[in-house]
Amino acid sequence: KLTPHDNDVLFGRGFTISAHVGNRHLRQVVQSKKNAFLNAKKKEKRNIARRIVEEIQNDLVPPGRFLIEDPATVDGNNAGGKDEEKERKKDDYGAGNGGKDGKDKEDNEKDDSGKSGNDKDKDDKEGKEIGSEDKEGIFDKVWILVEKEKAVDKVMHRLREKNKGPLPQEQQQQQQQ
Repeated sequence: KLTPHDNDVLFGRGFTISAHVGNRHLRQVVQSKKNAFLNAKKKEKRNIARRIVEEIQNDLVPPGRFLIEDPATVDGNNAGGKDEEKERKKDDYGAGNGGKDGKDKEDNEKDDSGKSGNDKDKDDKEGKEIGSEDKEGIFDKVWILVEKEKAVDKVMHRLREKNKGPLPQEQQQQQQQ
């Protein structure tokens, strides 16, 4: 089992993966090389992506790795115990503890701010750095190394995509500079 560190690039989806320090660093490196990529000849484009992968793997301390969640553990085969807790919570929802939509009554009740529990959770996620609870989710997963060519393919995809806006935290950092 590999434990991700800040220089690692994590393959996957969602806020937690996207906000990981290594993934943010990859986006910055890709952005800095994008003009060269767009102006390069077809044969040179893959070499630019390969150099980005090598830069992450060789120039950082500790060296960055490209990791993906082990497919054998994605469907609940993880021995970490977290999945059993999730299943227990699902069972609680199905046992008539919530409303028709499966939400706990507490989640639907509003607090003094006029926001329900679910709305407060959304507010907590927006514009904030990855929290310890989210990092625990990353550390609970079983990660494996990605083959170098698959990492190059991922970087190629990033280089080709049109500019999406940065994550809210990255916007704040850019404004401060």
